[in-house]
Amino acid sequence: MKFLRRRVGKTKRDRVHKDERICQELEIAPLKDILEARPLKWFGHVIRMDDHRDPLKTMDYVPDGRRLRISYLDYIERLCRARGKDIQQARNREEWNSWLNTPLS
Repeated sequence: MKFLRRRVGKTKRDRVHKDERICQELEIAPLKDILEARPLKWFGHVIRMDDHRDPLKTMDYVPDGRRLRISYLDYIERLCRARGKDIQQARNREEWNSWLNTPLS
């Protein structure tokens, strides 16, 4: 955020704390949207792989440990639901990539 704030010409003393305001000024997508799109792009790539490939085999892995953790697939499903898409649509590359490249707001 520091870099974007500098680009706009603001400092912390200007008290611009909302990331959305700075992103609107620069006419770029909010950072949250950009960071959420990355795992979705990777998922689209992996889901279209052949069945014998290792990344596809490890999709349902849940780490052991004390705290409750969700699988990678559950995380991706949660992101898709928040954006209003079905996880099965990732098999169509053109549709999936065009959906990811459109801004949310």
